[in-house]
Amino acid sequence: MKKQLFFLMAIIFAIQGWTQPTLNEGFEGTTFPPNDWTSVNVSGSVNWARYTSSTPRGTASASVNYGSSGHENWLITPNLN
Repeated sequence: MKKQLFFLMAIIFAIQGWTQPTLNEGFEGTTFPPNDWTSVNVSGSVNWARYTSSTPRGTASASVNYGSSGHENWLITPNLN
């Protein structure tokens, strides 16, 4: 019975994985933020920026530095269906 339950759960997770939209943005383009993305600075003086050194993957990444007086920044993805 446990094997059947795990098999059924695996099938459900696999089907859901195929039907979910995938967000894949590498920030390699020179436009920042990318088209349909929004960068919002609520408070503080630091903003999101595109970095090309010390990137975890690819040739560029998005990062925001810490502000000593505190800050609130949002990097908002485009709408996903």
